[in-house]
Amino acid sequence: VSTTLLAFLLPPELAVLQGQIGLMYQFWIHTQLVPPLPTVELVFNTASLHRIHHARNFRALGKNYGSILIVFDRLFGTFEPERPPGDGASGD
Repeated sequence: VSTTLLAFLLPPELAVLQGQIGLMYQFWIHTQLVPPLPTVELVFNTASLHRIHHARNFRALGKNYGSILIVFDRLFGTFEPERPPGDGASGD
């Protein structure tokens, strides 16, 4: 939800706070330095899961759309875990 839309529904301070938290989370999720976090990945999108979203191979197209929560990708069938390189199933 955009910060502008939230400004009409909530006090502007909360809309700005949500925008800043979302921006910080997206900065963390786009790093290559964070290893897979199996327990956290049950609910939240992590750098490992988000790498699938940016992948170019056919297996990963249209997967892991969640910005912060990965729960909805799991519910609606768009979840794809990251596989180790060279496992033969990644299509690389």
